[in-house]
Amino acid sequence: IFTSFALHHLSAQQKDAFLAAASQTVKRDGTLMLIDTMREDDVNRVDYLERYCVWLGPRCATLPPQAQELLFAHVRANDFPESAQDLEQMATRAGFCLPIQLNRFRWHRAWLLDRAADNTL
Repeated sequence: IFTSFALHHLSAQQKDAFLAAASQTVKRDGTLMLIDTMREDDVNRVDYLERYCVWLGPRCATLPPQAQELLFAHVRANDFPESAQDLEQMATRAGFCLPIQLNRFRWHRAWLLDRAADNTL
């Protein structure tokens, strides 16, 4: 299963449900590849979103100011990134092994989640 930059739009409860369903769908020795944005463990959502918007601003400099403000408002209202530690705990509760981090660029991470051996299908 592959998901890219989608989970951060879900609530924590919806992420739990997705990971549980993915764990039940992935066959033995199967994998979930997850690419998404994650907060540092010691940063709350509000602070993370403000920092993300500050980082994003110069990268969107060609957008008119009104479009930039709409983008930032969308991020603040619709992004719910978990901390890496919280997402790891959600994944292991759902039946996955600890994630293998394939790549990281600032807040963006690529994880490989293997199904735990005791989870049968």
